[in-house]
Amino acid sequence: MRNLIFAIVTICSLSLFGQEKNVDNYSPETLTWQHKDYKTDKILGIATQRLYNEILNHTSSKKKIIVAIIDSGVDVEHEDLKDQIWINKDEIPDNGIDDDKNGYIDDIHGWNFLGNKDGVNINTTTIEMTRYYLTLRNEIDNNKNISPEKIEEFKALEKKFLRRYNDSKTEKKNFGQFRENYLLTDSILKKYFKTDQLTYSFLKKQTSSDSRIQASIDYQKDILKKGITYTEVQNYYQHLKDAAKIYDYYFDPRKEIIGDDLNDINDDDYGNNDVTGPTAEHGTMVAGLVAATRNNNIGIDGICNNVSIMVVRAVPNGDEYDKDVALGIRYAVDNGANVINMSFGKAYSPNKSMVWDAMRYAASKNVLMIKAAGNDNVNIDNNVHYPTAFSNKGKIENVITIGASDQKRNKKMKAVFSNYGQEAVDIFAPGVDIVSSHPHNTYKKASGTSFSSPISTGVAALIWSYFPELSAKELKSILLESAFDVSKRKVIIARKGQQKDQKVRFGTLSQTGGIINAYAAYKLAAIRTQATK
Repeated sequence: MRNLIFAIVTICSLSLFGQEKNVDNYSPETLTWQHKDYKTDKILGIATQRLYNEILNHTSSKKKIIVAIIDSGVDVEHEDLKDQIWINKDEIPDNGIDDDKNGYIDDIHGWNFLGNKDGVNINTTTIEMTRYYLTLRNEIDNNKNISPEKIEEFKALEKKFLRRYNDSKTEKKNFGQFRENYLLTDSILKKYFKTDQLTYSFLKKQTSSDSRIQASIDYQKDILKKGITYTEVQNYYQHLKDAAKIYDYYFDPRKEIIGDDLNDINDDDYGNNDVTGPTAEHGTMVAGLVAATRNNNIGIDGICNNVSIMVVRAVPNGDEYDKDVALGIRYAVDNGANVINMSFGKAYSPNKSMVWDAMRYAASKNVLMIKAAGNDNVNIDNNVHYPTAFSNKGKIENVITIGASDQKRNKKMKAVFSNYGQEAVDIFAPGVDIVSSHPHNTYKKASGTSFSSPISTGVAALIWSYFPELSAKELKSILLESAFDVSKRKVIIARKGQQKDQKVRFGTLSQTGGIINAYAAYKLAAIRTQATK
């Protein structure tokens, strides 16, 4: 059981399975660490607060930047976000007419590519590995002249797929047994003590001559001491149930709800204006890091104070569809987005050319794209994490790929989960124990490159709002050149199959070997723009 408890603790600390809270439950240090400056605070933040204190509080930005969040959806009514949500002023709300003739009816705050015109939305779907496995299997079953290379590809994929599928089943079974014991002892003790909530501080004072009650006390104490709650147990079990679906190749909500041709980018007459969707946790956290209203004595402070969040819902529970990502990028560009944040990714991308074409289109329109490197602790120079800036027609320059860093300048500076790559990753940004907005006016702490990306997006939007004359390529260059240099520091890079953690120089993990820094970026932008006048 202790192994199961350890697994829950690990997962709750590295993902969204923790419990949402009121912002007052977090210390000021926890809420603000990403805004700190290493030179003044000895914390590897992005120096936002120093920039505001020394410069920005005494000057005004020149342009409101539109940031498109392609994600799971955003709670547009959140107390700390509602004033920063993009409004399509050319569209009359809820009249059922495409007033601005952009092809999307009533797209007031953006568009949802994971639903149909009747308002029915996809929540959970399969991962791309499952979909690609089924595609290859059908191709082999229906084609007698299949190439040996394709057969070998299928065999390798099948081995990986079945291993993950069986691991998922085993984990669900084991955790299900733990959950049964947990719920049983929880029910016994709540009834025995006539309470609706159990706490460790209460149970450690309790004893009973009834062996059944005492065993239940001991069992629950062991769990509660580690901070695991009833809500977290239930949420994680639901996660495992959903995880079982992502490997079920007979599970196809896309076909039932939308029914489009995934291989035809022109088959695009679907979606609706419900940009919140059924599960907006991830997207709301991402949006908050960019744009939560500053200095309003509510929640957290975002990075940019002159920004509008355009919401593009295209990321379900499971893997995003290439077609939705491509259409989402094009929607954002065509409707005025300056920066696009992409906190998602996957190992397989059967229609990657669709996405590359959309990314090249965005680049041609002077749009900057910022994407998460991924959370598998692998070198994505060799293990591609899609979408990628490296296309079949060369690198797409208006893309910045972000790894995750921790607070201290020490051997654990690289987040244990973060992907890396001297070519594929451009720069790192804070991504461990980050607190952000969460649906229904709550807040949550989580970790991942998913949060390093919007922190970087916030910096990009902030600098651009003061120096709108910069091109996207110039802005990218400034952000990378002004990185806080930690390239010579040796950090742990834990690799599977090794008994000891390997140490490498941080400079080998990205192109810059540094952490994004808002203060230094502003200073460099000021120099660059002044030099052109």
